[in-house]
Amino acid sequence: MLYVRPLTVIFLFLLMTSDFKILDSQSECSRQFRVVGYLPDYRVDQLNLSWIKLLTDLIYFSIEPDESGGLDLSRINESSFGTLREITRKHNVRFLISIGGWGRSQGFAGMALNKDLRQNFIHQLKNFCLLQKIDGVDFDWEFPKSQEEASAYEKLLIETKSVFSKFRLLVTVAVNPHTKLGESVYQIIDYIHLMSYDHPDQHSTYQQSLSDVSQQLRFGIQPGKLCLGIPFYGRSLQNWNQAMAYSDLVRQFDLSEGVDLVGGIYFNGQQLVRKKVQYSLQKKLAGIMIWEIGQDTTDQTSLLQTINQTLNR
Repeated sequence: MLYVRPLTVIFLFLLMTSDFKILDSQSECSRQFRVVGYLPDYRVDQLNLSWIKLLTDLIYFSIEPDESGGLDLSRINESSFGTLREITRKHNVRFLISIGGWGRSQGFAGMALNKDLRQNFIHQLKNFCLLQKIDGVDFDWEFPKSQEEASAYEKLLIETKSVFSKFRLLVTVAVNPHTKLGESVYQIIDYIHLMSYDHPDQHSTYQQSLSDVSQQLRFGIQPGKLCLGIPFYGRSLQNWNQAMAYSDLVRQFDLSEGVDLVGGIYFNGQQLVRKKVQYSLQKKLAGIMIWEIGQDTTDQTSLLQTINQTLNR
């Protein structure tokens, strides 16, 4: 007679119940709300690394695609990158690498438009993730300039996911609110990170976030794959190009939780951040995304701590 241990029986029972899911790098428990934080290479030294434990995912910004199909790793500091990898592993936080981004996307077109170069790029990217023992990549091409480039981007995403799925590596994408990806991309991609900020005037209001989410849902992305982006910085109403980190605003001004405008600079304060998190929970979104955690404070005014407190109420 086959002997089955009690714990095995319990596991089999749970496995047969409809609301039980095994947690791995490509599927997560429906009860887990993702808190995704970007951290630029130039901000690592300014971050209280102990706060990484409040995230579910950390995305290191960034490496750049090379037009020849290679990877430009020149912005990666091996020491700090290794430290981040160890901290995320210690706290069971997924660690991803950003590809491209604003001012770092020049190499996308030449690589993505050529099938052989695409394949070489994907191969090198896969090897980088496996060698560095990270959990996946986050694409951010800002921006394709033609329909041909947009189609090549979709091919790049689909082909990357096809390869990465064999190694249980995540493939996520950061998108502008008006960016529509193909249905085939929405089906295979793990998550979409919605950059719901940098709008004209007050650059990231509550109503604008609702509108951005609604638009992405109309495009065809499932709510459970969409993360609402929240800025940890403000922009001047008089000069949109003038931005200020939330931590600098706290140092310069006497802020209360309900304040979102000070010194002519609009930002997301604690009350508004809490409201956006609550909305994301109500809409059953995958979670929220933060640009970027190095701009936060480390005391009771912290926006990341506000997010954590909201989720644990």
